[in-house]
Amino acid sequence: MFRIVILVCSMQLAPADCQINSAIDVINGPEAYDAISCGLYGQSYLAETELGENHRPDEYLKVSCLRTAIGKDVG
Repeated sequence: MFRIVILVCSMQLAPADCQINSAIDVINGPEAYDAISCGLYGQSYLAETELGENHRPDEYLKVSCLRTAIGKDVG
């Protein structure tokens, strides 16, 4: 499982350098089953909200996927 995370990043920060610990703000999104779904759902989640339109001109948004589980749950 993956967690969709939207990072609000400063334009002064390269996209590769914008991570959870260096972002201006971190917005937790829904869960996704795999990495591909996470990327696709992250983009559509961003498009369906006002986040994509209501950020400052000196900021950009980055969709990130965090792994929350490895393999099948035991039990």
